[in-house]
Amino acid sequence: MPDHHRGGPGLSRCRARCAGSYRCGYERLLQRQSAGVLTVSTSPDFAAKWLVHWLRHFAEAHSGIDVRVSVTMHHADFAREEVDLAAGHGDGNWPGLDAVRLCSERLIAVCSPKLLSGRRYISGIADILKFPLIHLDSRSDWANWLRGLGIHDADVTHRLVLDRASMVIDAAINGQGIALARTTLAAWDLINGRLMLPFPQSLPVSKTYWIVCPKVTASLPKVVTFREWLLAEASNDLRQFKSLAGTSKARRRKGQPPDLRREPQELAPLSNKNLTEPLASVERRRRDHARSCSSNGNIVVLCFGSRICRRVRIIQDV
Repeated sequence: MPDHHRGGPGLSRCRARCAGSYRCGYERLLQRQSAGVLTVSTSPDFAAKWLVHWLRHFAEAHSGIDVRVSVTMHHADFAREEVDLAAGHGDGNWPGLDAVRLCSERLIAVCSPKLLSGRRYISGIADILKFPLIHLDSRSDWANWLRGLGIHDADVTHRLVLDRASMVIDAAINGQGIALARTTLAAWDLINGRLMLPFPQSLPVSKTYWIVCPKVTASLPKVVTFREWLLAEASNDLRQFKSLAGTSKARRRKGQPPDLRREPQELAPLSNKNLTEPLASVERRRRDHARSCSSNGNIVVLCFGSRICRRVRIIQDV
């Protein structure tokens, strides 16, 4: 009988190798967590539509922590990957990990203000069938959503179908139709006027984003700092979203079309002079700000769309 079957030297050597590997992985984890770099793993959709827009706020408030965002399609493996914390989408079942829900989410209809320009506006949910509908993965999303709001057997065929939530939102921003989006992913574009709510109705979703990390490192200062910052930003988004939904509902009670005049709020804080500043001037100041940031040799600059994030590196897992 072989040694490893009868508990001889072979089994002892195997146990020693496993114990050594575990200790080595645990030590690497602790060493990485004590460094000044924070590596965050998340999905392409969450990185592009939420995280990257707010990272500059974290960089400004916490200059001693350099954030590295790892974009991947799978859940983080903290034992094998150089990851400190993850923002993952799921139902809250994260065995063996410290998990905090980022926020509750709802499924909402969104579109570009230019889609409803002039006399084209929506007075009721059924009116959306007059517009192109943008689908995620299949056409069942819109059918299920409309059914949940009491509209059955709606014709949602012959529409645009995309396979990424961020692409669906971007298509809506470009005026290609009305899309369904989770509130977390659509928040920044709603707050900044790139998207609007054609009506305030929404449905809850079972899965949402969670902040996840190993339990052994959950109380380390840089992890706690980033987690609290994420929760604060998400809470602020929720407050602003409720305000937008309330405004939309109030206008409909008065029989008014949606308010399409919301100006982007990227260049904050706004003074009285800023509120009347021509759009061309705003765009010119934004470009000048981007050039001045890019010329600073003391920071790592990420240009993502029209936003500037400082002291941040983005990598993609291919």
